Amino acid sequence: MRPLWALLLAVPIGMSSRAEVNPEYSVAWIGNSFSGAQRWVQQDISDLFVTPDGTIYTNVYWDEAGAEVSVYRNGEVIAVAGHTHGWGYHGGNAIAVNSRYVYFGQQVENEGGGLVGADTWPPAGFVWYGVGRRPRERLQEPAPFPDGKGGRGDTLEKSFLLIHQVPEEHEPDPVAIAGLWATEERLYVSCPYDDRIRVYDAETMRPLFSWPVSRPGALWMDSEGVLWVVQRASEMEPAQVSAYTADGLPDMRRVLLPEGVVPGDLWGDEKGHLYLSDLGPAQQIHVYDVSRAPSRLVESLGERGGIYAPPTGRVGPWRFHDPKGVGLDAEGNLYVASDGSTGGGGTVLECYGPDRSLRWQLLGIHFVDCADLDLRSEEDVYTKEEHLRVDWDAPEGLSWEYRGFTVDRYRYPPRSSSPRLVGRGTGPMDRRETFSRREHDAHGDSLAALPVPRRPGNGDGDSVGAVLGPPPGPGRLAAPPTGARGMALARRQRKRGLRSRRIRYSWRRRQPRYVGN
Repeated sequence: MRPLWALLLAVPIGMSSRAEVNPEYSVAWIGNSFSGAQRWVQQDISDLFVTPDGTIYTNVYWDEAGAEVSVYRNGEVIAVAGHTHGWGYHGGNAIAVNSRYVYFGQQVENEGGGLVGADTWPPAGFVWYGVGRRPRERLQEPAPFPDGKGGRGDTLEKSFLLIHQVPEEHEPDPVAIAGLWATEERLYVSCPYDDRIRVYDAETMRPLFSWPVSRPGALWMDSEGVLWVVQRASEMEPAQVSAYTADGLPDMRRVLLPEGVVPGDLWGDEKGHLYLSDLGPAQQIHVYDVSRAPSRLVESLGERGGIYAPPTGRVGPWRFHDPKGVGLDAEGNLYVASDGSTGGGGTVLECYGPDRSLRWQLLGIHFVDCADLDLRSEEDVYTKEEHLRVDWDAPEGLSWEYRGFTVDRYRYPPRSSSPRLVGRGTGPMDRRETFSRREHDAHGDSLAALPVPRRPGNGDGDSVGAVLGPPPGPGRLAAPPTGARGMALARRQRKRGLRSRRIRYSWRRRQPRYVGN
């Protein structure tokens, strides 16, 4: 008899009696390169910074286990900053490093007015956006400076630089710090809230000067002191990368980006090449030669379309999925952090050598999720967006492989036909995700999902799932829809002798109970 496996991601299924439980079992995990006991890959990455020796510093607004600011090297997690997950303090969208300090974007709120103290938290009705600072060699300790915020609760004393105090009703994306760059003397901060590049003393954190730049994003400074600034597109202007001197004077060089390119992160090398990640349909890393004007496109790295290129949904080397971060080390190794999940948990952190081979990869592809076995193949496991292949008989714990992504946001745009594409602003218990329709190619790999209508929950913290009688196949929904379409499907199922059962899983009761036929 096959041993009983316990998946840490899956909801436990109750047994009718203790006598039926096989005492031989193993406990393992899926979806993360590490178990989480001592280390884990953070569930999302918004930005990364790479030092010449290949150390990677990352930042994201939220990691469920508190690893918003993490450090990686050679495919290993080597440090977590901590003190960025609670008491109103969060991570952010940008990070930079010099020889002494790590600087990272942060958002600070006051738990609905419950946290009071002008030295640590914003007043009720407001949110702070700014920069946290830590010693590079002692990442979990404070790096205080005059007029710095923080010190109460589990926050670090005087280690947060307040840049913007913003009313709570503002959407965070156009407000949060969008780019950072640090030299030994200065810290450059990209502020889309008021369309400025602000410059601070890197030691005292005192403001020095600023200059206007419309829609500023990621920053990168070359060895000659030229600061390159990503500028997002507007209704009137295309996206571009502009150059400025270290003192904010315009440089005549710039990169005008074609329509359809959605600029993400920016890095450069000593050859005068800029590496720009494209979050648009191309899903590539575009390399521009900016050593002289006019700039020119040298090459585009990665398969055009990324994970959405045929066969749609297949994961693999050079098939990027929203490359949020890009960087290079002194040896020419390229580091890319993709984060294409629609609801949290989408990290694919990769290192490619100068010969374009994949050197290592780390995965943190799940947040709060449910897993289900394909009824036709117990080796195929599906979560709300991912397809994994599992080897249950692996001698050393559970062996799993990330095979496919089952949501195509281009065929089924957010908030239109697929309620699974609801964005990160809603909690997982509010999204009520259901399993997707599955399509397979000749190799059995998951392709893009068709839309699955939302079914409301019961309002008490329970998630609602569904199971069809026969194994789902091409052209069959793995979760029944509702409304008139659902009633029509139910009638067809009854004619075919099939039954659909809806199961409600309670996080508190930890047992399934049937709520209807």
